[in-house]
Amino acid sequence: MKELAQLIRTRTHPLTGDALRPSEVLSFVIQGLMRRWSFVAAYTVFSFVWWAHPLWFHDPDLSSWNRWASLAALWIESVVGIGLFGQTLRDAVHTRRTERLAEQIARTEERTAQILERLEALIEQEAENL
Repeated sequence: MKELAQLIRTRTHPLTGDALRPSEVLSFVIQGLMRRWSFVAAYTVFSFVWWAHPLWFHDPDLSSWNRWASLAALWIESVVGIGLFGQTLRDAVHTRRTERLAEQIARTEERTAQILERLEALIEQEAENL
């Protein structure tokens, strides 16, 4: 629970330190609550009670439970998708930065090799002149 409180307070991803949009903060908070055994147990018990006693819910053929479960699945997938999509966008930014740095390093290494070759040629030329 401390991680969720810190996430809400700082609005940064706990592992990467990236700034999060309010919708992503909400998504991570909801995911944090849903990823608890207590949530899974409560959802499962609620479903079993509904299946065992559908008349308590005025649902003799379980069609309401089916609609409710489908809506819950769509909602949960949307919440998870918001967080994952935002993280994917940030990952793409970091990947492009890494690629640019790799290109700069390759150019620097190539230029360094050229400079070393030129220095070696100058040293040989000076050695011949002595």
